[in-house]
Amino acid sequence: MGHNNTKINETSVNTLPFKHVLLTNEQTFNAKELHKLSDSQFFLAEEMDKCVDSLSNVSLLEKIIFIVDEELSHNVVEQVHYQCAVKIVFIIRSSTDNPQFDQWAKSYIKIKSVPSSEILKEINYFKSRWLRTVDEFFSLDIFQSNSILSDYSTLELNGSFLFIQLFLDILLRMTPLPTDKDEFIVECIKAYKNQPNILQDIQDFSEYYEPKLSLFWYSRQTFLYPLVNKALRVENIDLLYLSRFFMRDIRDELLLRQHTKSVKVYRGQVMSLNEIIQLKSLFFEDPTIMTSTNVRPREIYIAFKSFLSTSLKKSVAEFYVAGQPVPGDCLVLFEINADPNVCDQSNSFAELGDSSAIENEEEVLFMLNSIFRITDIHEEESKYIITLELCNNNDHTFKSVFESLKKDYGGEVAGYETEANLNSFATVLFNMKKYDLADKFFRRLYNELPPSHRDRARCCHNIGNVAL
Repeated sequence: MGHNNTKINETSVNTLPFKHVLLTNEQTFNAKELHKLSDSQFFLAEEMDKCVDSLSNVSLLEKIIFIVDEELSHNVVEQVHYQCAVKIVFIIRSSTDNPQFDQWAKSYIKIKSVPSSEILKEINYFKSRWLRTVDEFFSLDIFQSNSILSDYSTLELNGSFLFIQLFLDILLRMTPLPTDKDEFIVECIKAYKNQPNILQDIQDFSEYYEPKLSLFWYSRQTFLYPLVNKALRVENIDLLYLSRFFMRDIRDELLLRQHTKSVKVYRGQVMSLNEIIQLKSLFFEDPTIMTSTNVRPREIYIAFKSFLSTSLKKSVAEFYVAGQPVPGDCLVLFEINADPNVCDQSNSFAELGDSSAIENEEEVLFMLNSIFRITDIHEEESKYIITLELCNNNDHTFKSVFESLKKDYGGEVAGYETEANLNSFATVLFNMKKYDLADKFFRRLYNELPPSHRDRARCCHNIGNVAL
């Protein structure tokens, strides 16, 4: 393998800042297993008031998982359920045959009742889903087709929607190498050498990962999802290059499982008030009006800078936007209509089913950077409802601009019909004026080619062009 200076920043993975608060009667439940959870507080039944007080005094930014025995739940749920910091209330059931309890629990959206044998698994499921739905690993590009068309002559690709579209087009068409996963793992081990929990995940990934399991690994609560999605969000080209095998494997699995019928799916999301104001001002001619029945909305598109996790169950999405947001944030429910007839390799979607590490959530995953058209925005019951429609990435109004950019910035090497390679990858970086990265990948290609390979001369020529 050729010389490689690619490094993964240890801070690329943010650990989930959940705290666990358990209120238990030791006679009815053995809490030993829950002592395995990090950052935990345990209260006995006689300490109920102390437990409630501790939750009342936490910061609004805290994330609390509250766990309580069924016998104690009626006395405490009303006091903790509406605390902003409490994200879910797990009630440990002593019996599953209690219709009266079931009816009572339905009146609280944050409640989830589970048997004691399932509690650790359910906590991990919740954390994994929260990570992919609510936490900060969420970013999108907002764009208006008319402005893109009119501003093409001065368009800067760096950090823009069209840059990441072009970049991912090249990245995902590169021929996979047998060494891709090994190189990724080596760099992960270097980055997380002082974090034993993550190192164990990396070891498991090294031993058990294979392409057909990519969706399972995506949905697990491990280092992998936040690492790759943050790389997409901040456009970390080094890391995206290393993890391209994983993104390509997910794309291939989604294509294999592609939905054959139109679906309506949902996603609950916390967004900043500034983002809502921006969407509102772009979508409506008069941004003070929040209903599309009074004004003619503009044609606005968004692209999520990540894989997009949604659910066929509206109740699942609504769960993640229950309660009150912290100041400056808004609760948003995305309602997404997706027609498989508009899909190609760049915007496929599929239900994960038994490929998911999380059970019973009917999760539907969209390919990274899929493009959606906004069809409606309105406010309803303290949250914003944003309706989206999946677009054909080769049929929207700025297709001609993207094709021109492919020609101008990628040249013939960026054509859709052929496999890309490291030379085309570096060429696109060069044409985007990312000279340091272009130089790095041209040199990498030079070192990986056999000494007598004719493309070595072209590498030298390209390295010289970068230096000019």
